[in-house]
Amino acid sequence: MEDLHDADLDQLLADRLAESADALRAVVTAARLVQQIGRPDALLAHRLDPAAHRLAG
Repeated sequence: MEDLHDADLDQLLADRLAESADALRAVVTAARLVQQIGRPDALLAHRLDPAAHRLAG
C-alpha cells in the first residue's frame, strides 16, 4: 500500500464523502418518486386504458 500524506488522505476522504452524499441524494430522490407514484391522485392524473386499470387495481 502506498504511503499517503495527510493532505492526500484528506482529499481522498473528501472525495469519498462527496460520492456518498451524491448516492444518498439519489436514494432520497428515488424514495420521493416512489411515494408520489403510489399516491392515488398520481394514478388519477392520467387517462389509463383497461389493462392499466387491471394492473393498478
